[in-house]
Amino acid sequence: MALYENILITNKNNIEALEGVGFAQRLEESYTEATASFERILGLDPTNTPAKSEQGWICYLQQDYDHAEEKLRQVIEMSKTPRALNLYRLGRIYYDMGTEYRDNPDYSHALSSTCCSRRSITG
Repeated sequence: MALYENILITNKNNIEALEGVGFAQRLEESYTEATASFERILGLDPTNTPAKSEQGWICYLQQDYDHAEEKLRQVIEMSKTPRALNLYRLGRIYYDMGTEYRDNPDYSHALSSTCCSRRSITG
């Protein structure tokens, strides 16, 4: 994280460095700080889907499933082609929300996406 922080000393709006700091903070379970880093990115670039996706995942990690779902749906709607990571994350949220959500078509789509399909795992 020190490398990213050094970059931010000379360029406080470097999005890649802010992402690096945010990822490190999330991994350290410093969720408030990580959320602030990703919010700062979105202030610089409101269309930055990785930052919004990370915010959604942080909500999920804090078991705030409703906000996690909302943010991941926004990311998927913002993207012309949803990334498999976002579909996986949305599917994971639905799975942890309980059986009534597991019937949601987005959950089924997430399971059948390339990164999650049994065929891609077993070859």
